[in-house]
Amino acid sequence: MSTLFQTMNILHRILIVFGKRTKKISLGDIKTTASLDREYLSWQLSIYAYLFELQNPLIKVDKLFGIWLRGNKSELVEIERKPDAEVKRLLECEIKR
Repeated sequence: MSTLFQTMNILHRILIVFGKRTKKISLGDIKTTASLDREYLSWQLSIYAYLFELQNPLIKVDKLFGIWLRGNKSELVEIERKPDAEVKRLLECEIKR
């Protein structure tokens, strides 16, 4: 793990990993909020994907998914991944905070 992330206190469990013993997987998270905040989820899952790939350099996170459950409603939504450079910059800013 890089020095950058050894100094950070990022603790969160990745909820769902989709994959079939390949070098590409998908990550997902379940939300039960009143509405699905795709921008928030994009940042959350992009951070997870970036850190997952750092820890698993032979595996690429191919897609991100939001799973929204609310009462009797449900939706599976593909989420846009933020560029790694933006994620890294955000994490570096968090360290300096």
